[in-house]
Amino acid sequence: MAAILDVLTLRSKAFGYCFLVLLLIIFLRKKISFNKILVAIIGVGAFVWERITYYFFDSTASRSVALTTSIQIMKDFFPVGSGFATYGTVMSGRSYSDAYYVYNLSKKWGFTIENNSFIGDGGLATIIGQFGFLGIIIFICSIGVILKLTIEIIKKNTGKCLDVIALLGYAGISCTNETFFNSDTAVLYAIILAILIKKYKRRENKKV
Repeated sequence: MAAILDVLTLRSKAFGYCFLVLLLIIFLRKKISFNKILVAIIGVGAFVWERITYYFFDSTASRSVALTTSIQIMKDFFPVGSGFATYGTVMSGRSYSDAYYVYNLSKKWGFTIENNSFIGDGGLATIIGQFGFLGIIIFICSIGVILKLTIEIIKKNTGKCLDVIALLGYAGISCTNETFFNSDTAVLYAIILAILIKKYKRRENKKV
C-alpha cells in the first residue's frame, strides 16, 4: 500500500524507490551477487536520471549553480570550507551570508536577499561549501563505515534485511534531487538505521 501511494505521487524518485524495493524482494530470496546489484543500480538510475540531469547538468538550475559555487568555495577555503551557516543552509539565507555577494549569487533568482528560497536546497553542495575538503573526506568515510556494516549484515542475513537496504537506497536516491543529508529527516533515518543495525547484530550474537 505504501508503494502504491509512492507511485501515485508520479515523482521519478518514487518510481525509482519502488523499483528498488521490488528488486530487493526478488533478489533477497537468494544469494546477492555483483551482477544483481549492478542491475538494481542501473534500473534505479534509469528512473531518476532525468532529475539528475536537470538538477546537476543544467547550468541554469539552482542546484547546479549551488554545486559549482560550492566547489569554488572549497578551493578558496581549503581545506576546511567556509564554516557553519555560511552557505547552502536556511540560516545562511536568513542572516544572508556574505558568500552570496562574493560569489555573485546575490542577484540570481532564488538566491537574493529578498527571495532566497533556493539557498537551503543545496544538498551535497552545502557539505562541500561549508566543510570543504576535510568535510568531504569525513562524509565519505562515514558513508563507507555504514556501507561496510550493511554489507556484513547482508552476508549474514540474506533474505532478512530488506529494511536496511531499502532505507539506504532511499537515502541514495533522495540525495540526487533533494537536501537529504543536511535535513532534519536525515536525523530520524540515522536513528532508525542504528536501531536496525543493532537488531541484526544482536541476532548474530544469539546465534553464536
